Amino acid sequence: MASQTGSTSFPSSEKSREGAHITARQDRIPAWSFPYLFIVIIGVGFLFTFYDIFDINVSFIQTCTQIVPGCTPVNAASYLGLPVLLNLIGYVIGALFISPFADRFGRRNVLVVTLVITGVGSLYNAFAGDYTNFIIARAITGIGIGADLAIVNTYISEVAPVDGRGKYNALIFVMSGIGALIAVWLGLTLTTPAAPFPSGLPFAVAGPHFEGVGWRIMYGIGACLLLWACCCATSYRSLRVGSSRRGALLKPIALSRRWRHRQLLV
Repeated sequence: MASQTGSTSFPSSEKSREGAHITARQDRIPAWSFPYLFIVIIGVGFLFTFYDIFDINVSFIQTCTQIVPGCTPVNAASYLGLPVLLNLIGYVIGALFISPFADRFGRRNVLVVTLVITGVGSLYNAFAGDYTNFIIARAITGIGIGADLAIVNTYISEVAPVDGRGKYNALIFVMSGIGALIAVWLGLTLTTPAAPFPSGLPFAVAGPHFEGVGWRIMYGIGACLLLWACCCATSYRSLRVGSSRRGALLKPIALSRRWRHRQLLV
């Protein structure tokens, strides 16, 4: 009985030692060793999240009047619930079923995939011709965003020095505020009729009955931004580890015995 107990507890203790070793190596990272453009690249996911939230809220009246028969500025709010709901369901699907693949295939690789999914969903929104396609596009976008949010927080905690993790996480969240600000001002400018401030913006470009393609432009801007970040993320020059003057090279970290020779970061 004693030998059986010892044999069953040994793998657990070995895994505990491996986990402690990984954590200790992460805590010994002396400095931020990536180019600061890297913060911008992965922060785009947070920026787009809030850009996307405020985008649909500000621009949906114009969207609804053009793709939903019988929709008017008065009753547009009654059509907003379904696309928002499917978008949030997409968040859950992405966070639960896509982000775990980052443990197996690497944070950067799956982050690129989530950026592609989100970018494709936003581009699909820009070209949606009816309500059905619009809500499908919202679901696709939500899947990408949900996975991206889960991965980015983990990624920053793993590559940032122990005494700077709060700072770098704060920088990422600043990007979300910037995204909200951009979406509100773009939405008011491109998708609402001109009106005296504070009722509206005197320089808004939509027609008096919300005519125009401003909502398509907004989703197209989001797609272009994400696809730019995706291209940067796949570039070796953008993601290479910094010189020894800026910090130690990040070496492969063993996640488990099965994935001992797989790099955590690349």
